[in-house]
Amino acid sequence: MSISRSQCAGQKNIAKSGAGTQNRIEVAGKKNAALFEWAAFVKAEKSELVLRVTQYSESARASAQSTLSARWRSLSLRH
Repeated sequence: MSISRSQCAGQKNIAKSGAGTQNRIEVAGKKNAALFEWAAFVKAEKSELVLRVTQYSESARASAQSTLSARWRSLSLRH
């Protein structure tokens, strides 16, 4: 049984289509991997920022308490 030109061309188009689909899947996979990598980076940066703000807040609170205690003592000594 022989294959006509149109059947042969159709088979080539199917093969090309399959390769194109595979290529699109690979590109989509790479894009998803890049997005996951970016999301992990942003999450890590956010965690670092939260940690720094928390440490700063604790430091500022301790400093404010120390200042208030010193002022209270100085006022108490005056009376």
